[in-house]
Amino acid sequence: MKVLHLLAPGETSWGGGIPATLSSLAASPMLQWVSFRQVPLGFALEALHSWRPDVVIWHPACSWRGLHDQLKIIRIPTILVEHHYCQGFERYQVPNQFRFRMMLRLGYSLFNRVVSVSCGQAQWMLDSKLLGSSRLRVIPFSRTLDELRNLPIESTPHIPLRLGALGRFVKQKGFDVLIKAVQRLPPGSVQLLLGGDGALDSELRGLAAGHPGITFLGPITDVPAFLHDCDGMAIPSLWEPWGNVCLESRAAGLPVIVSGVGGLSEQVEGCGFAVPPASVTELAAAIQKLLALSAEERFRLAHKARQSSLNSWDQFCRSWDSLLREFS
Repeated sequence: MKVLHLLAPGETSWGGGIPATLSSLAASPMLQWVSFRQVPLGFALEALHSWRPDVVIWHPACSWRGLHDQLKIIRIPTILVEHHYCQGFERYQVPNQFRFRMMLRLGYSLFNRVVSVSCGQAQWMLDSKLLGSSRLRVIPFSRTLDELRNLPIESTPHIPLRLGALGRFVKQKGFDVLIKAVQRLPPGSVQLLLGGDGALDSELRGLAAGHPGITFLGPITDVPAFLHDCDGMAIPSLWEPWGNVCLESRAAGLPVIVSGVGGLSEQVEGCGFAVPPASVTELAAAIQKLLALSAEERFRLAHKARQSSLNSWDQFCRSWDSLLREFS
């Protein structure tokens, strides 16, 4: 079977990004019966004509403008992976819910299957009547994690405690809330290591206002090394269909503090704390809880975090193997 992945224009690998994960999926022994190829959406027609795939997997976000591109491949079995939209996105980013859901219903109707990356996202799809359950599959997103699982779990945290955060500097990630929460903590108790860049870089640096407990590290090219340098990770997103940084942090054996939204709330059980999104007070309190843990309690939490990630990649590969066999 030949399977063509269509990627959004300009899609690049970010930590466990989509192209890197798809390359690892293609190398999985479980899926050696499948030949994969990745191309940007703009090269879709050329690849369809020259390579003649049996199945097309669509990764870009659905949009009114994109419906035209979707119609071009309707004659081939197609699968959409919904990396983008979820209940939180609709809440914070959608001014006209009726129009947004109409677009998604039309878009989803053009695909033979729609893959949700978390159970919460799938439930939102069903509750919103965006599609029927017969065409919906839930495959929590993953990546290969061996280099993270091989990191040692330190029994004693640093003083001050090193709290990491990693991602694009955009509204979605809630780093402004995290900075305000750290500013409420006792001086010298926490060192926030903030990795990434983006449109809000200057705004976030201004918000931090030279606080000695907040360090901006810029883009992170070595994710395992960054995680190994942290005692815990904060993921304060306003919305998150899945949240690969949380998966990576768990695999590295780090307790996590997350917003209780989307796929994040599904990952935190037993290995960290969940707080309401956009709440500076609740986030500061959760960091205080992490600070208050004894070395034994923190070590136990770290092991639970790593244990919770152990089967994620194998399950991801098995689920894709099962889904693609529906078309073989």
